[in-house]
Amino acid sequence: MVRGPGLRLVSVTVAGGGSFPVTIPPGGRAAFVLGVDVTDCGAARAAAPDLVVDAERWWGSGVTTVGRPDDADPNLGFHLRSLCGQ
Repeated sequence: MVRGPGLRLVSVTVAGGGSFPVTIPPGGRAAFVLGVDVTDCGAARAAAPDLVVDAERWWGSGVTTVGRPDDADPNLGFHLRSLCGQ
């Protein structure tokens, strides 16, 4: 889930053609492609969105907010400005 002002998550797919559910080993990584609609350009440009992950483990499930990885698209701001006509 993406949680941020001015944004609405519309789709999530596993990068590289994988499928859900995704099992991530300890210390491992997973990549996803997020489809997001911008509903309010001013709000969306004001702050980076939170990435919220719902993880299920054998002992239960939990929700956590993850940080933006170092190799994340550095042009996110550019993409938002382009979508918002700026």
